Amino acid sequence: MPFFQFAVEYIFGIFSDWMVLVMVICGLWSLFMVSRGLAGRKLRREADYAFYGGWFYLGLGLAAFIGGRLYNFFF
Repeated sequence: MPFFQFAVEYIFGIFSDWMVLVMVICGLWSLFMVSRGLAGRKLRREADYAFYGGWFYLGLGLAAFIGGRLYNFFF
């Protein structure tokens, strides 16, 4: 159990609150601004990459935020 606790604390030490905030902002920017701009230039494939990449960053940031809060709540 100590190794698991060390690993989880190390991972959530990397995902600090500021990093999570930057990831969420980048995800929203890519989702709403970049994908629409690329779609307006008729770059459909790149717009799809930006759209799904935005959801990836947004989901990863929110999962890190919720995971860190749950870990701090239970441990």
